[in-house]
Amino acid sequence: MMDVPCKCGGYAKHQIGDVEHVIGSKKIIIKNVPHYYCEFCGTASYGTDVNVSDLLKEAYSKNLNEISYQ
Repeated sequence: MMDVPCKCGGYAKHQIGDVEHVIGSKKIIIKNVPHYYCEFCGTASYGTDVNVSDLLKEAYSKNLNEISYQ
């Protein structure tokens, strides 16, 4: 996979791994999710085919700290 431009001006690399989100005061980690990560600014972003919103809603409603991307 190619690197993609990041909003900071750096480049983000495609990888599969864990990404942390904060909703209110709750931290939720999505495990094994494909994403782009910029080492320069530390930003993770997703391709258009990856939807994490439903996973975050599910984890939040079930009071989970972690959820796996499938």
